[in-house]
Amino acid sequence: MFPDAPEVIFIPDISEDETCERQRNPFGLDESIVLRFYCGAVISLDGFRVGVLSVADTKPRSEMSLNDRQNLFDLAAAVSNLVRERRQRHLRFRKERANLMLGLNHNLRTPVGVCL
Repeated sequence: MFPDAPEVIFIPDISEDETCERQRNPFGLDESIVLRFYCGAVISLDGFRVGVLSVADTKPRSEMSLNDRQNLFDLAAAVSNLVRERRQRHLRFRKERANLMLGLNHNLRTPVGVCL
């Protein structure tokens, strides 16, 4: 995607769009299956665009309601939130594991005092 692209990209007929000339068969489908319609919503994480949640069809579609576009945008935002939450859980787990290892290392190196 392009860095200045909108949050929801709507292309009613890929065959008539110059920016998609090389993307007629992006998924390596059978050559008889040619994508004609595309709509995608950006998935972002911490300000970076990391992917796109998209809808495609082999038939061109001249219309896509504002409600449908909003739903796609909302789904992409939900995916972004899930990715962000998973990343935070992973970072928290790594921090807890590092603290546990530090504690174990300290306990193993500390001599045991013997009181008689």
